[in-house]
This record gives sequence, structure tokens and C-alpha cells, in this order.
Amino acid sequence: MFPQIIRVGSVLTAALITGFAWADDATDLLMKGMQASTKVASIAVQKRPEGPGQPRMVKVFTSPSYGQLTHYLQPLDAQGRIVFDDRKIRRTFFPDENKVIEETSNRTYQWSPDRRIALIRQNYNVRLGERTTIAGRTCNEVRIIPRYDSVATHRMWIDKSTGFVLRYIIEPPTGTAMTVTDTISVEFPRQMSRESFRLPLRENTDVIRPWGPQTLASVRESERFTRINPPLPRAWPDGFRMEGAQLIGSQSEPILAIRLTDGMTPVSVYIWNTDQHDRSPFRSGPVKIVGVLGINALGGVREDLLKSCVSAVAQSATWVPERNDIVLTLPEIVNGTATRIPEAYAPIP
Repeated sequence: MFPQIIRVGSVLTAALITGFAWADDATDLLMKGMQASTKVASIAVQKRPEGPGQPRMVKVFTSPSYGQLTHYLQPLDAQGRIVFDDRKIRRTFFPDENKVIEETSNRTYQWSPDRRIALIRQNYNVRLGERTTIAGRTCNEVRIIPRYDSVATHRMWIDKSTGFVLRYIIEPPTGTAMTVTDTISVEFPRQMSRESFRLPLRENTDVIRPWGPQTLASVRESERFTRINPPLPRAWPDGFRMEGAQLIGSQSEPILAIRLTDGMTPVSVYIWNTDQHDRSPFRSGPVKIVGVLGINALGGVREDLLKSCVSAVAQSATWVPERNDIVLTLPEIVNGTATRIPEAYAPIP
């Protein structure tokens, strides 16, 4: 009997070791996929369904040195549009209107892949799926399965040799699955010229620079615009953490945007001073008013998670009517980026 038990135990141990190795292989491949845009030069034609209607067909140039440039090929109403993101500024060129809109890139606040992977390990189970061929490349499916039922399952098909994400599907907790990216063709040139990453601007092209978004080094920097101390909870629900903070809107009607992530899924919590806004600036998502503090949350997650995020902020604020102010009851949270708002944007006292 005892030798048999030992043999069974050995088999179980071997299975566990194999299972852990399998999970590690999947996480390593996911890390490679997250790093690909800054490590691998590529030219890809992809389908990207952006909202209702006909899917967008795009040609994407990616370079570790220059960033990413996207040409819109289809449908007709988007044809000719070009988006260039150098990881600091995102520029969108509209040829029919001969204008360029310059905005702060989301890359200025997004976490590095190693930080995201550490959070993914806490909030998801990462597993290898099927092996298949997409755009002539052999790839492995990586399934990122959430531990919380409030967020989506993510499925990525990743080229094992380069880390290029060939297909990406999100399966939300409710509703139908959404294909984020599907690659039609891809090539990996050894070198890419700087000329491939220039917008075809003309002499009379209008360059429009909206006031926001502005990425903050600290949420406290928002106070001189919103005139409120930003109350933030010590912990967010369902494993989410603050990835970054931005000011959006306009100088006269600023909104503090807290960018949250659980490693894979983004959620934004918005805070504003109701004295600066005639009405809520958002038409969807849960809204809560605490004194002069307006709070809203948006993201592709279940409604109860959004409400929990709003409640977490509301519970961190203390309303002091005689001071007509919101006071911070918890320690300041800093997101670690070095970007600060230019002094030129400071409001006139």
C-alpha cells in the first residue's frame, strides 16, 4: 500500500510542477506580447472594430525608436486618417479638414509590462490555449482569466518568436465577445526609416492642441485647477490600483481622471468641482455628489464595480460646509511619472 501511495504522490507532484511550468510559459509569452511594441519593428494590416458599423482596416507601422503610426484604409469615412503616437504625444491627422489634433499619449501614465504582469498574477489566471496559424505566423493562444467576475476574460494569440499580438479578443462578463485586433498580414523589417513616421502635413495645416488631457505626477497637482483636494481611497475594489492621473476637460471646467487598472482592464474614475460645472459632464456611468464633489466611473466592467469605485471615493471625502471645501482624509497617492503640467496652463488667480 505505502509504495503505491508514494507513487501516486509522485505523479501528483509532477503534475503540479508541470502545471506551474505551463502557467509560467503563458505568463512569459504574455510579457513578451506586452513588450513587443517597444522591442520589435513591424508593419501589419489589421482589422479593428471601433464602435458600431463596418470594422476599420488599418496599416500599422511600429518602431522601438519612433513609436506607432496608423493609416486608416477602410471604411471610406475614415480613409486617409493617420494617427502617430511617439509615446509622449498622440497626433491625429484629418486630411479632409487639413488639421492635426495633438494630445498627451496614454503611454505617459501607463505602467511598464513588468508592473502590469505582477498585478495580473494577483487578479488573473494565465493559461496557454490552442496553437494556430494567423497571417502566416504560428502563434499560441494566451487566456487571461479573471479571479473576479466583474471583469472580462482576455484572449491573445501571440507570435512566439517575436511577441507580436496577432489577434486579441475580449469576452466581457455580460454581452458578446469583441474582437479588438485581427491581423491580416504582418512583416518584421530589420530597419525602419524615420520618414515612415512623419505625418504628411501641409503649410496651412491647422494644429489643434486641446487643454487636456494633461498627465500628472501627483493627484495633488490637480488642486490648483479643480479647487478641491482629491480624496482617494486607500484601496480600490476587485484588485484595481491607480495607474496614473490626468486632467481632462477645459481650463474653466477641469476634471480629474484617475486611471485604474487590474493589470489588463482599464477603469477611469472622474472627480470634479460642481461649482465649475453647470451639470454632470458625463451622460453614462454612476454619478454621486458629495458636497461640491462630483464623482463618476466608466469602463468595460460590470455596473456594480463602477458603483463600488464611486462609493470608495465618496467614502474617502469629508464634507466641511463651513469651509465650503472637500478635505483629504487619506494620504496623497503619487503615480510615479515625471510629467508635470506646464506652468503656462496655470489659471489666473
